[in-house]
Amino acid sequence: MKTLHRKDKWIIGGIALALVAGGCATAVIHQERLTFNASPCVPVGIYQIIPIKKPLHDGEWVRLCPPLAPSVRQEVRHHWMDLNASSVCADHLVPFIKHVVAVPGQTVTLSAEGMAVDGHLIPRTAVQLTAPVPNQNVHLIHYPFGTYTVKPGTFWEVATGIKWAFDSRYYGPIPDRNIRSGARPIWTWKGSS
Repeated sequence: MKTLHRKDKWIIGGIALALVAGGCATAVIHQERLTFNASPCVPVGIYQIIPIKKPLHDGEWVRLCPPLAPSVRQEVRHHWMDLNASSVCADHLVPFIKHVVAVPGQTVTLSAEGMAVDGHLIPRTAVQLTAPVPNQNVHLIHYPFGTYTVKPGTFWEVATGIKWAFDSRYYGPIPDRNIRSGARPIWTWKGSS
């Protein structure tokens, strides 16, 4: 039988510790209902899944199913959006984490310059008219420019993490029924959005 050297013992001990830590992390993620967001549209990191409070308020984080709008179908058709066969959303769409910016009674104005809520332009919301795909000139479908009063049972959301973030600028108001939960950032990478 071969004798383990001190270095080998340290390696085996490190692997065992990593396995135990990984198991604990998995248990915590399951128990605390955490999810990992890899999209740079909002800060990349770990979010806690929490019950949604009613009525919904602007500034809240929500986890939602994308609406089956023409812009979403364009995203799927061009493979710009992830799909998952076990998703809770229709058509295997993966839930988004987004920031609520307008709730019933507020006014949203959408233009090429971006989205304004109650007359205040939200920074970094200019509507991108063509997709960022090399050697392609794909016109992006966006929600029609205009001014809208948010209707009961709907809200508008935004993601300003990157120039090409996909949000209500492209598919408009979201029905409240599309919300799966609230979300709370727990640990995010600085500078990831």
